Amino acid sequence: MIIRRLLFLLFIVAVHIPAEAQVKNINITVRRTEDLNSKDAAPWPGVIVYGFFNASKANAFMKKCQEEEAKGMTYAPQSESEYDALGETDQDGYCLMQLPLTGYIVVKPEGATLVKRELRGMMDIKVTCLAAKQMGTVTKTAKRKRKNEPQIPNMCGNRMVVGPFYYYLSADDTDDKSRIIVSPVVKAIPISEEVNLDENEEEGNGEIVGHLVPFVKDGEQFQKGNLRRMGFDETRDPLFKYREGTFMRSHVEDSLLIHFVLEPVDRNTRYRVDALQAYGMNSNTPYRQDSVCLSEGYVKDPMRFLDYSLIELPINRERYARRGRAEFSKDHEKLNLKFVVGEARLDPTDTLNFKQMNQLKDNMSRYMGADAGITSAVIHGSASPEGGQAINARLCRERAEYLRGELSRFPALQDARRTGEIKTTHKVATWTDVANLLEADSLKEEAASVRAVLSTTKDMGRQEAAIRKLPCWSIIEQQILPQLRIVDIEYQYYTNRVKTREEIWELYQTDPGYRAGQKQVPYEFYELLDMVKDPKEKETIARAAYTSVKDEDGLRQWPLAAYELTRCYAQRGVADTNLLKPYIDVQLNLEYHKQKMDDFGNASWQGWYNDEAIVTSHIKMLANAGAFASAYRVAEMLLPDGKPEYRRLKMFLRCLNCEWNDPEVMDTVSNSSYWNKIVVLAAQEDPGCWGTALYMLDDATQVDPADPRALYLKAQLRFNLDAPKRTTTGYMDDNFMFDEFFEPSADDPTVNSFGDKRMDWGLPMVQCCLKDERNLKHMLNDGTFNKDYRKAFKKYWKKLKADPEQCRKILADLEKSAAPQQAVQPAASGDAGAPATTPSAGPASGTESPTDSAATASPPVVPTPVPVQQPAATPMEE
Repeated sequence: MIIRRLLFLLFIVAVHIPAEAQVKNINITVRRTEDLNSKDAAPWPGVIVYGFFNASKANAFMKKCQEEEAKGMTYAPQSESEYDALGETDQDGYCLMQLPLTGYIVVKPEGATLVKRELRGMMDIKVTCLAAKQMGTVTKTAKRKRKNEPQIPNMCGNRMVVGPFYYYLSADDTDDKSRIIVSPVVKAIPISEEVNLDENEEEGNGEIVGHLVPFVKDGEQFQKGNLRRMGFDETRDPLFKYREGTFMRSHVEDSLLIHFVLEPVDRNTRYRVDALQAYGMNSNTPYRQDSVCLSEGYVKDPMRFLDYSLIELPINRERYARRGRAEFSKDHEKLNLKFVVGEARLDPTDTLNFKQMNQLKDNMSRYMGADAGITSAVIHGSASPEGGQAINARLCRERAEYLRGELSRFPALQDARRTGEIKTTHKVATWTDVANLLEADSLKEEAASVRAVLSTTKDMGRQEAAIRKLPCWSIIEQQILPQLRIVDIEYQYYTNRVKTREEIWELYQTDPGYRAGQKQVPYEFYELLDMVKDPKEKETIARAAYTSVKDEDGLRQWPLAAYELTRCYAQRGVADTNLLKPYIDVQLNLEYHKQKMDDFGNASWQGWYNDEAIVTSHIKMLANAGAFASAYRVAEMLLPDGKPEYRRLKMFLRCLNCEWNDPEVMDTVSNSSYWNKIVVLAAQEDPGCWGTALYMLDDATQVDPADPRALYLKAQLRFNLDAPKRTTTGYMDDNFMFDEFFEPSADDPTVNSFGDKRMDWGLPMVQCCLKDERNLKHMLNDGTFNKDYRKAFKKYWKKLKADPEQCRKILADLEKSAAPQQAVQPAASGDAGAPATTPSAGPASGTESPTDSAATASPPVVPTPVPVQQPAATPMEE
């Protein structure tokens, strides 16, 4: 009996199928309508449909949705257990779902009422949902007004180049009946020698140093009306020559092309360029004015570390030779002779008197003989002020006459004695002369006490009595008064014989006046410029020759002296761009000997122009002054392209003059050396070139990793490649600290396996400034870096400098990384065909500059510039 019951139960279980397992494919179609009474209904895609096996679960879900809907919210299921099936309608509003025929569905359309439907054994279910009435959709794209960001100019030597760039005019600014004037104003902000590390420092606007010519654009209607106002003569409009076309239409975006150059500029000054933007309906009165910033003064100097060479040729000395001939010259000697007190004769007990007279006799004997002679002499006698004025005057005159008698017996003065050209003059010194001598001897207090006495009385007797009572009288009596008892002899001589080189050199070695360039004639200057080798001594002779010797035309100074003086200036880093300018004329050919014809057909030589040696020296001087544009113009006009060295020079000058993007310039300069290729690639506005330059910098066999120049370039490149340019919170200290957790990927060492870049992109600048702190000042004015970078670096630098141990650790790690590479080649070493190269212009680069100006990187200090715009600079005309 029991067995029978068990078998019956097993049969019942086997044949019984639960309702949940009897699922069917249910076809669900969801349509939308705005009126349930209307037969028009459209498929509703993207509607969520929930399926339920039983009513209890469906009702619970429906209740939760209604509660949230009452709160103004949409319910989202917290878990999949809240429903048994889930689907979404396609474009035709169709959804397939597997549910039992006794199941339920809940349709949840967006923006419509929930719908619950019982299947009731149906396999095709159609649900129509009442949707809110929709209005027609209008799509409008909102476009943000383009903002004119301050430009970052390029520094090219002594030129600051801004633009060309498009200055955007919004739709609100363009009016067909108006004129827009953008008038730039240049302001100078001095760069302090001491770096201010206050990251919250508010910089000043600077002092206005100039106005540039305006940029003008008119509307078409304004142009027509203005033409009538000007009497149909547009040239009467003072702003006509600055106009750049007309607006395209009213209330449509437009632009102005702006480009200007400031030259010359001082590297110790930042030049901020603001602009006054004026709108006017006529030529006189603006109806609105705005102020905008065109440039904050931070500049890029891509060629700061370029190594370049300058050509220097020897001059043809024979072309400017001076021949010796008989010439009149002057000389003079000062004798401090001691006379017997109260008498007009020399003190016989003073041996110094006789030594001076014998020396004078020897000096005058040079001009004895048939080829030379002294034609005249003047003896100037002087006496000290103590004692009676009349007595001193008489003694002064008698002593001068006495000395005249003594000198008349000199054989060298026989010509002057025969013609009666030995004259005398006399002068009695005053107590004012005594005060001047005290001051010259750095006895300022004593001089002041004497002047105080002189201010109380004009009587010389009373002055002397008061001065004798001064504490400094012993100094005056022993040191000052003897200096006023002198005899000065000036004589004029002539020579008919040309001195030999040996005689000239002997005089140069023995005669201080001759050594100072005060006694030579042109021929002697010519020989000395060839014999003197010391740059300092040669500069003295060259300057004396330049001021005293004229060229063939009698107007210009002697070209040979100007050439030698230029070389002396260049060797000590002084740039005088006007010294050789008179000998350059770009309208004439190279090596041109100019002639002039008078009214009678007689020709006379006017001197040499465009001497090849002078031209190259002038180009070198212009380049040392940072005037690369002028240097290139001279080279392009005068130097032939046939010589490879001249073509190479022009390419380097173009590169230094902001033309580093030109393919021909890039090819020539980058192939000159490994280092120059890095500099040229880093100067491009191309991330690919930046990556290549950074890769080349990491080659320690070519570039010293600890070189401040390499570190500075690496800091620029890593900032351009890795740093975010716009931040909301600024940069962190971690960006300037070594990223010890970074693990480079196998494919790309610049990123890790997750594609993230290194965070320590600011570390090279920290290392650079620790190696040479002068670079900190340059970085804070470098337009490559943005404001957030400068602010964050200042903050970190203050913390770092307060921890000397950390500074030493950073430098030690840097040197350690460079130590294994012992065979490092110089960064500037070039290929086999490259000439010796030299560092380019720029502030402290971290390397020593050679003494030769051809290898001098730093341009000399130039006067405070007045910015001008090319080709002319005139103030804005209202």
